[in-house]
Amino acid sequence: MNGHKKRREDKKLAILNTSFELFTQYGFDRVTIAEIAEKAHVSKVSIYNFFESKENLRRILIKDILDKGLMDITTVLKKKSNIRERMNEFIKYRVEYVKSTNFQLLFDGGQSDPEIKKSITEYTTAYRQVLMDFIEEGQKTKAFSSDISRTAIAIFIDIFMSYYENPTQNKANLNLLQTDPVLSEELNMLFWDGFIRD
Repeated sequence: MNGHKKRREDKKLAILNTSFELFTQYGFDRVTIAEIAEKAHVSKVSIYNFFESKENLRRILIKDILDKGLMDITTVLKKKSNIRERMNEFIKYRVEYVKSTNFQLLFDGGQSDPEIKKSITEYTTAYRQVLMDFIEEGQKTKAFSSDISRTAIAIFIDIFMSYYENPTQNKANLNLLQTDPVLSEELNMLFWDGFIRD
């Protein structure tokens, strides 16, 4: 990557990181392009050149968050190590992900913007499939109970995931999970305990 291209990418990343920080602190509606530009040390014109609008900036930011999350989860669960090692690594990853993710930003975006809702639906579908594949692998290798049907597994995953998809209703508990990594780890352990063979 040449110097000009790297500077452009660095500037774009600074805008995305600053936007996430400001949207998390103040909410999407209360943040202006001028505030993002000032804090990211870029011009408003740069933001519009990269993202066209504040709404599109949010779309790209959320899509990047979801894409990175899915890529990281897939990488962890498809490693060549044994099931238990991958499961433990997944738990550590999920604790960090919950701590660093602004669920309200995702939820509000999905409620008000059909493109964001589509990105969230695509992420949820792909995430569910990665989990299902991992659990089926665990069943085949006898690390997980093979007595649990695919239908039961899918419903169980949906129940667990739906909690994170409604941050308004679950705001107090999600805040607690984001600030208490031990509790977040315990909940992830409970999720996996449902599959482990004795």
